Amino acid sequence: MPHMVKVPTAQAMPGDLAYFEGHVGILIGKSAKTVQILAAPHAYDHVQRTNTWTLAYVRTNHAGLSTVQGFYRYVPPTTGPSPSPSPSLPHLAASYSGTVHNITYNIDSTFGLSSITEDAQGHIAGQMTVAPPLYGSGSFSGTVTATSINFTVTSTTPNPAGAVSIAFVGTISPTSMAGTYTVQATGGTQTGSWQLNGSTG
Repeated sequence: MPHMVKVPTAQAMPGDLAYFEGHVGILIGKSAKTVQILAAPHAYDHVQRTNTWTLAYVRTNHAGLSTVQGFYRYVPPTTGPSPSPSPSLPHLAASYSGTVHNITYNIDSTFGLSSITEDAQGHIAGQMTVAPPLYGSGSFSGTVTATSINFTVTSTTPNPAGAVSIAFVGTISPTSMAGTYTVQATGGTQTGSWQLNGSTG
């Protein structure tokens, strides 16, 4: 029986269920010599106080029931600790603007993200635009968590570096984000750092 545990007769308490052959009762009292059981002797009987049996009464008047087969106690199901709620995803601004520094060539420029979309699973997409003398503007896609962001830009704008793929990784706060990037270009790999602030408009 689900959530029912058998208890020794000596440990039975009022409220425990007493099982006979085909019958069940509720233990309502116990002394050194008698055990009182509130029983419904027949199917569909209402349980009434007048149906109070002792074990001696059962043995004398209900020989077919023999003795109590056991006492059982209801034990509420145990539950594990509640799972910690997942950190909520940040709500990104529609656009961000900031600066980027190409470490490989020691060049600074401005860049930004725009037309940003974000779904409930943290998938993001949009457009990245960088100003000369750096190049690599194009569409991006990636993911965001409560504290981190990563996205990859596929350059669609002709530039001196040729076709490029730029992987950005960083941390995010309610109003800004910052991190590092790696460029995979025809002429080789480049690295840099970046920071962006969200638009308030």
